[in-house]
Amino acid sequence: MVRSLLLTLAGFAAGLGAGYLVFARSNAAHAGPVAERPPGSRSGLAEVALPARGPAQEAPAPAAPPPAAAVLPAASRFAVASPGTRPSVDLGDDLAALKGRLAELEQQLDMERKLRRESEGSELRKPGDLPARFSEQAIRDALNRSFKELGFAAEVTAMDCTEYPCIAYGEGFGTREDSERLDKAAALSEYANDAHSVWGWTGKGEEGKATKEFAVAVYPKDDRKARGDELRKRLDYRVVQMRNAGR
Repeated sequence: MVRSLLLTLAGFAAGLGAGYLVFARSNAAHAGPVAERPPGSRSGLAEVALPARGPAQEAPAPAAPPPAAAVLPAASRFAVASPGTRPSVDLGDDLAALKGRLAELEQQLDMERKLRRESEGSELRKPGDLPARFSEQAIRDALNRSFKELGFAAEVTAMDCTEYPCIAYGEGFGTREDSERLDKAAALSEYANDAHSVWGWTGKGEEGKATKEFAVAVYPKDDRKARGDELRKRLDYRVVQMRNAGR
């Protein structure tokens, strides 16, 4: 029995030794060359040479910081408003400049109005009790009868009563001699104590032929006395405007 036990222990020991050799050889195939053990080393394990490391890699540079926010100058015209509010605007200087410019324009306008009044006159106020003989139709009819009476081949072709007094325009009459003869027409006897103004010029009729053209205004004599210069200036302006429009 003792002999059997000894044989069993010997077989177990042999199996352990064989397993160790297989394990050592397997590790040696994967671990690389085995360094020689220096003399006097007590370790029973084989030393394994580790592979050399490559060159050290440089660490990446830190990212650049974000750009700083723009700073508005202290004298900025517009203040930065918080969300939900309106920006405050300093218009003091601009408002003063606009007021100054407005004053200049008003002064120029007043000067232009003054010059226009001096050259054109102002619209005349129509008398409230103006007799019916100074109406548009009455003046037209009286002048046409006078032309026929005096033998003029003339006729009233337009009336301008947009302002006081009415002005009659026509063709076939207009020289100084014509005007002197008109004063003697019986058809105008109703206007014997009134005043009138006559203008005459040469125009162009059909086929470019020269024609005599005229303008006649009839109004109360009292108006000539009271508003002589103002009346004459305004009538002259109105006649010139009509002549320019007909060219």
